[in-house]
Amino acid sequence: MDQPPQNALKAWAKEYGVQPFFFVQTSKARKRVIAWSGDAEQVKSAFYKLLEHFPFDVEVMLKIMFSLEDKEPQWQKFHAHVNRTQLIHAVQQNELYVFSDGMNQIWIRDTETKEYFAFDEHGIFFIYSGSAAFSETLTSLGFQEKYEDPIYSRSHFHHRPSQLEYMEMKFVSELNLKKVASDL
Repeated sequence: MDQPPQNALKAWAKEYGVQPFFFVQTSKARKRVIAWSGDAEQVKSAFYKLLEHFPFDVEVMLKIMFSLEDKEPQWQKFHAHVNRTQLIHAVQQNELYVFSDGMNQIWIRDTETKEYFAFDEHGIFFIYSGSAAFSETLTSLGFQEKYEDPIYSRSHFHHRPSQLEYMEMKFVSELNLKKVASDL
């Protein structure tokens, strides 16, 4: 990707032209799947399909980066328990913010199993689950199971849509997210 994408992905890097991928990392503590695509429609499809693996009631955490000073991001965190239908509606109404703002992360967690996925500020999915269903979903959407260096492993840029503050507060309000922490 030599130029910023027209489809407004969260992050881009020159010469990062990898095909959609996912790979599994396993540690003593847990297993996670890391997935990325440069195709905005494929990313949206993956987000909504991954949500289908979650129960009706989910926990949502929105992390908003407000500073990159000292090389350590500073975050504000918002949280709520919502039903999945409400979450899907809010995401659909705020797709530009959710899928294009390179300064936020959204985490969705099953309150019973504690399995979750995060869609980070680089547009990367981190799926924390032992279930093969998530990998199967990614494969069905055209992601290839192979290792690639994630986009954050090289010099890259983050996209910021215009009217960002309005979009943030609209999304927070629609989900009734409450501020729970700040690195201020």
